[in-house]
Amino acid sequence: MALITLDETLYENADRTKVVSEGDPDAAFLVGRKGMQMADTEAERLGVQGTPVARDAAQQVEQERLDAALERGAVEEALSRELNIRRAELSEKSQASQRSRRAAGTSRTGSGDAGDEQTPEQKAISAPAENKALSGPQRAK
Repeated sequence: MALITLDETLYENADRTKVVSEGDPDAAFLVGRKGMQMADTEAERLGVQGTPVARDAAQQVEQERLDAALERGAVEEALSRELNIRRAELSEKSQASQRSRRAAGTSRTGSGDAGDEQTPEQKAISAPAENKALSGPQRAK
């Protein structure tokens, strides 16, 4: 998906059948302000013109690979590559979140790397009810 930058502020008319420029008496619903980025597919659907947004080299190379895979009919390959990219992004976010929690002191305590150790309080909370000591005076039956 490529992006464009809007060259002017645009609106849709009241019945959303056409896009008009700012200041037009028919302007009713804001489409986007000047300088806003929009997917080229959405711009095409609306019939809007804009300036293409430059991509960095890595994004451009990856997009070219995906396009080439699709052209060869290798849809599975393209989807697999896209899935791997998304998995890597999620993994990075997860690792960053874990580092952030550790830095904030909210990680579990214990010496194991797996983080399976529980504090005494956590063990007491998760223990079955029959193993918990009754608090207060106990009545004889």
